[in-house]
Amino acid sequence: MEQITVVGAAAIGDYIFKVDHLPEKGEIVQIKDGDFTFVPGGCAPNIAVGMASLGKAAPVLCYPIGKDSEGIEMEEHWKRKGIMCHLVYEEGQSGKSWMFMQEDGATMCFAHAGAADAAIPGETRLGGEWCIVAPVFNRFTEGYLSMAVKQKKRIIMTGISTARIKSFLDQVEILIINQCEAKKLSHEMNCGEGRIAEIFPDLCIVITDGGKGSKVFYHNESMAIPIVKPDRIVDFTGAGDAYVSGFMSAVLSGYGYETAAYYGAANASFAIEKWGGQEYEADWKMLTERLSEQFPERVWTG
Repeated sequence: MEQITVVGAAAIGDYIFKVDHLPEKGEIVQIKDGDFTFVPGGCAPNIAVGMASLGKAAPVLCYPIGKDSEGIEMEEHWKRKGIMCHLVYEEGQSGKSWMFMQEDGATMCFAHAGAADAAIPGETRLGGEWCIVAPVFNRFTEGYLSMAVKQKKRIIMTGISTARIKSFLDQVEILIINQCEAKKLSHEMNCGEGRIAEIFPDLCIVITDGGKGSKVFYHNESMAIPIVKPDRIVDFTGAGDAYVSGFMSAVLSGYGYETAAYYGAANASFAIEKWGGQEYEADWKMLTERLSEQFPERVWTG
């Protein structure tokens, strides 16, 4: 099975709470639901866990963790999920985040970077042909991105919306961001919303928009991808990361970008049926069956 390197530098897990609505400035909002349990998370780990579950690639997670009990627990958790870990250990606490989410999935996040801010990557040979970089652009992820370019890896970036990535975009094959990140990136690059695809026509750009589905831009064409409906909605945390896992698993299986986006949407539909971003266990057969049920007019070979 082909290796794929997944790089990140953020939280290793989340505290997730539901609220009736997100607060205005100065407003106190009561927590509606949440058990104060630390849930495995972080965008890059979510992506790696999702890809391991789908079984189309062997993810190698490059990530900084602190020398704390949560860091030790997460390392063991990732290994149990079938992930090869290439971790950088830092003194102090691992990164953590506190997520407050209203019913429609709109979220307010507060994060403590911890080890993610302190870590510096060491020169290493990245495994596999592909490298995913997500979601924070700091000296750790930028260092690995530079290594991926130097080693001529095929690069995917996701969740990053800073203009600092502009100099790398002509060396990136796929950019997966949400609608808010797309607006921010267009603004920071001073190119107007939607013009990034025109500036980089050879870059596959995928923009997700929650319940409105997603769009794929490639070679000056755009493809609208509908949502794949879940059986129930429990928690939106990690849905975007699950989309990336499904999308890239399909690409590695030889599918085109449009079909890959359907698989991304299907994987996201399973993620929101569980609490947190790593507790769902969808496999490739489950994704194909759900797509066949909801889109029988298309051929899904599994």
